[in-house]
Amino acid sequence: MKSLFVALFVCICTCSGAAADSGNPASGAEVQINLCSEPQQIITALQLKHQGKKSREAWYFDTAGLDLFKKGVLLRLRLSGQKSELTLKVAHQHCAAINPALLPAGEAKCEYDMHGEQLEGAVSINRMLEKKQVQELFKANVVLADLLSPAQIRYLQEGIAVWPLPLELKRLGPAHIDTYSKKGQAFVVEIWQLPSGLRTVEISQKSNLAAARRVEFDLKELLNRNQVKVCEDQSSQAGRKLNEYLKGL
Repeated sequence: MKSLFVALFVCICTCSGAAADSGNPASGAEVQINLCSEPQQIITALQLKHQGKKSREAWYFDTAGLDLFKKGVLLRLRLSGQKSELTLKVAHQHCAAINPALLPAGEAKCEYDMHGEQLEGAVSINRMLEKKQVQELFKANVVLADLLSPAQIRYLQEGIAVWPLPLELKRLGPAHIDTYSKKGQAFVVEIWQLPSGLRTVEISQKSNLAAARRVEFDLKELLNRNQVKVCEDQSSQAGRKLNEYLKGL
């Protein structure tokens, strides 16, 4: 069996007082719990049901040396039926200190990622692409930088000074994503399957910030009762995914 790692991500989204005072879009926290049980065991144990009819697809864009990732930048394209969403995600951000003008409502947000005891801000800015734009990108008839939104470009320029993008960006993927949920429960589960055979599972749940630790405790209790194993390594798995993609190039 190829390498298997399951990451359970508990996303808890709420307004932080500092971010609200600064005028930025609502900030939240994302508590992440990495699991080492088999994905099918998790599905069975938590009584999950598949959402939708087809898997979604995700691609990342970076250099062979992961130059963007090393600067905290992720560029991800998600494909779902006729919908194509291009996301710029930037790690190591202090949400309360960001100029609100860099995070236009409806396009951008700043949330906090929690990996174990580590809490760190991350900006996400989205743009919907047309089917023809995606086709041109995959045919190499257009470069990714030309498809970024003005808000994405501005954040790269003014927010983190990472512009222009490297010329030799590689398309890394695809990952196939299946989404699951449980009736009566707030969380959503995503199972990612990479070309190398690596699989991850992500669970997200919204809550207010004051209840974050209680939600984390309750989820761990749920996992324990259902004999779902929590991994010792609770760090972010984004880098591991990108390195898995590079192995296949």
